[in-house]
Amino acid sequence: MKIFKILLLLVILLCLLSGKLIAQDINIYSTIGKKLSEVIKIYGNPIHQDKSNPAMVCTFYKGQDGTMTFVSDNAGVYQSETFISYKSSAEARSDIDKSISKAIANGFKCDTVSVDDFELTKKGVLSTLQVSNNRITKKTDVHAKAVRTEG
Repeated sequence: MKIFKILLLLVILLCLLSGKLIAQDINIYSTIGKKLSEVIKIYGNPIHQDKSNPAMVCTFYKGQDGTMTFVSDNAGVYQSETFISYKSSAEARSDIDKSISKAIANGFKCDTVSVDDFELTKKGVLSTLQVSNNRITKKTDVHAKAVRTEG
């Protein structure tokens, strides 16, 4: 009985931590061009998947603080999007700074459109990061989107 309780506690902790990890990933530009099976290996089983159109398979994840969506075809993921709510503006800014630094290290160019709006570009990928303050929830929301581009 003691082993069962320990295993149950581990499963519960894994579920809680995986939701937090999924929600904190704004580096979705790295999924563009990857096979959907690779994305599932990274993020685990999705909460929903729409396979009604093979040219537009939609895969959805929901974590404690946000959501992620991936759209793919036979060639791989061609659009990914995430929406995350942070408890503070400082926490959101810290993750955005880390994401931009990582993107630049991976060959992206960063264009600051405004204080709250950034574009990351690399051959074949366009990614945007947008920050907004949610007056209702008193949280800072970050919306990241990446799309496969021609050339």
